[in-house]
Formats: sequence, C-alpha cells, structure tokens
Amino acid sequence: MFVAYKLLDGSTKTLSEQSLIRIRPTIFEYEPSSAVMVQADTQQSYSSEDFDELVSRFANALPMAKLTMLDETPVFVSVNRVFEVIPPNAVTHNPKAKAIVQFGTSNGSGPLEGVFTSVLESVDEVQEKLNNAYS
Repeated sequence: MFVAYKLLDGSTKTLSEQSLIRIRPTIFEYEPSSAVMVQADTQQSYSSEDFDELVSRFANALPMAKLTMLDETPVFVSVNRVFEVIPPNAVTHNPKAKAIVQFGTSNGSGPLEGVFTSVLESVDEVQEKLNNAYS
C-alpha cells in the first residue's frame, strides 16, 4: 500500500508504508516551522498537512506507536521498522532519555546507521506501546 501526502511546495509525494520510519512535528531550527517531518529510511521530507490527519492516514496502513521525544513532542513510529529498544548510554545519550529506539532497514537486515529516537518513555513502556499497536 502507498500513502500520498502534500509537500511544502504543494506537490504530492507517494510513500510505501513499508519505508516509513517516523512522523513528528518539526522542532529543530534547521527545519521548516509549522510543518510535519516524515522520515522514510534515511530520507526526510516535510509536509504542509495537519499532523493528526497525516498520522491517521499512515496509521490506517500500518501499526504505529505514539512516543514522546525529549522536548515532549509526540513522535509516531512505524512498529514494523523498530529494530530494538535499548536503555540510554549515560556517556553518549541525553540524560533525559529513558529509552533509545533504533530503526532497522526496510529489508530487516540490520539497524539503520545513525537513525534513532531518544524518548521519555522507559524501555518497558516503549515495548508495551509497540506490542499494543498490533491490538
């Protein structure tokens, strides 16, 4: 199945649901303000659509779990693309992080290098949300 959404320039992008990793509102200075970041593999695109509507459209195509980024921004992750959930490393991760969600390649051959999300939920809470996404 493919999901279509509008980009900031008004054009439409079509994305295979298997390639989706995560969706979140834009939060970083280098990102367009008031947009939605859609990540597929290592590519990010930005949508002008309403965040909740876009999440709902993707959630109709695949299981997604709502997590919370360190600044309390919601991030919806594709459950099928989560490679592993691990405790944060005190040396390399933000001290606020309670779990690190690592994403895998679309063919399941291993983790995507450098693609992860630090979240406020604990490892157990993330696992529970991932499991509940299939219910």
